[in-house]
Amino acid sequence: MNVIPPDYPPGLFASTEPDDIGKILGTGFVRFVAGNGVEGLCVRRDTTLEILALLTPKEKRRQGRCREFLRGCCREFETVCVWYVDNPVLRRALRRYGFRPETTVDCFGDPVHGYRWDRKEHTP
Repeated sequence: MNVIPPDYPPGLFASTEPDDIGKILGTGFVRFVAGNGVEGLCVRRDTTLEILALLTPKEKRRQGRCREFLRGCCREFETVCVWYVDNPVLRRALRRYGFRPETTVDCFGDPVHGYRWDRKEHTP
């Protein structure tokens, strides 16, 4: 893994590296390891972080690391999206953390389902 690009907060991300498929498709997605061990795929688009995959290694599960990472994302970005959420535990957790269901359309015209958090909805 390489040094964190300046547009990815170093306190939140321990390392990133370009994703091979992302390079081929031109999506800009990078593989990441967060400072607390959570791993995944994401891309930053201005003030939005889009997370395509989120994984807590088996030995680090059930310790609040995913929640800690997502809270950090919400502090650093105006909008955080988590796409393709197939895990019912994560789905319930995202709702508890203030994320709402979201649907968008991918570059092929297919619907993509996930969850979205916007700071403006959580700021008094």
